[in-house]
Amino acid sequence: MLLYVFLSITSLFLVSLGLSQESVEVALAWPNEPGDRLIALNSRLTNGLSILFAVALWALTAFRSASIGNDTQQYLLYFDVFASEGIDSSRSFELGYQLLNVVISKFTTDPHVFLIIMATIMYYGTFHFIMRYSRNIPASTCLFFCVLFSFFASVLRQGLAIVIALYGYQRLKEHKQIVAALLFALAASFHLSAIVCFLLFFHPRWLNSTAVLFTIIFLSLGLSMTGLLGRIVNSIAPRYAHYFSSRYASTGWLSVTYSLVKGILLYLYIRPITQQDSESGGIIISNFALLILFATFGYTVNLFTRASHYFDAIAIIEFPNIVLTSGKNSSRLAVFLLCIFELIMFIIILIFRPGWNHLYPYEFWS
Repeated sequence: MLLYVFLSITSLFLVSLGLSQESVEVALAWPNEPGDRLIALNSRLTNGLSILFAVALWALTAFRSASIGNDTQQYLLYFDVFASEGIDSSRSFELGYQLLNVVISKFTTDPHVFLIIMATIMYYGTFHFIMRYSRNIPASTCLFFCVLFSFFASVLRQGLAIVIALYGYQRLKEHKQIVAALLFALAASFHLSAIVCFLLFFHPRWLNSTAVLFTIIFLSLGLSMTGLLGRIVNSIAPRYAHYFSSRYASTGWLSVTYSLVKGILLYLYIRPITQQDSESGGIIISNFALLILFATFGYTVNLFTRASHYFDAIAIIEFPNIVLTSGKNSSRLAVFLLCIFELIMFIIILIFRPGWNHLYPYEFWS
C-alpha cells in the first residue's frame, strides 16, 4: 500500500509543477525571450519527469507477478492455449486478441515475456497519444494512473481496445470518419465492448442541452434500476445475459455513484467552454455525455462501467486540454481538484475494495 501512496504523492507533485507554468502556449514552444525560454525549459523538465513516472508504472505492470490483477492468471492460461492450439473461433475471446497471442507465441512462449510485450504495447500506445495530444502531460499522466493503471494490470483485451480507440477518436475529430470507423472496428476485434465508440459518430446538438441530458440520465437510471436493461441486453446479446445474475449485478453502487457524479460535474464544467458550433466540439461534448450514460447502466451490472472506460480514457486528455486553454480563472484549480479526488478514490478502492482488482501486496514476477 505504501508503494501506491508514494506513487500518488509523486503524481500530485508533478501535477502541481505542471500547473504552475505561467503560460501553456509558451510551454509548448521554444520561444526567443529568455524569460519564456525558462518557462519552456521548466515545462520540458516537468514533462520528462512525468514520462519517467509513466516508465515506472510500465515496469510495475510489465514485471508484475501473475497474482497481480484479477484476470492476469486467466490471460496467461489462454496465452498458452492459443500458442499451442492456434485461433479457435468457438472461444469467447475476440479474434483480434487471439491473433495477437498467436503472433507473440511465434517468438516466445514465456508468459513473463508475454506480459512485458502486452504492457509495452498498451503503455507506448497510450503515452505516445498523451505526449502528442495532451496540453498538460503531468495532469494526463496522473489521471491515467488513477483511471487506467489498475485496468492495464488486469484487463488486457479491453486495455488494448482502449489504446486503439483513442486513435480512432482523434481521427474522428480530424474528420477522417472512415479511418476512425476502421480503428473502432479493430478495437472491437480485441474487446467487443469497443463498439460503444461508434456512438461518438452521433454528436447531435441537443446534447448541448442540460435539460435533455438529464432527461436521458433519468430514463437510463430507470432502465438500469428496474431491471429492464437486463431484458433488453438479453434479447439483443444473450451472450452477456449471465452477467445480470452474476456477482457483478446490483453491486458496487458506491463506485458507480462516484463515476456518475464525476461524469456529471465534468460535463457541466466543460460544456460552456467548449466550441459547441464546431464538429470537434460536438464530439468532445458527446464523449462526456456518453461517460455519464454508461455510468448510469452500472446500477444494473457494475461491469457496465468498464464500457465507460473508453470515454474516461479520452477525458484524461480532453479535460485538461479544454479547461487549461479556456482562460477561466478557476481552470488550474479545477484540474488540480480532479486529480486529487481521483487519487483519493484510487486509494479508497485499494483499501476498502481490494478484491475489485488485486494490486497489493505488490509482487514482482518470480
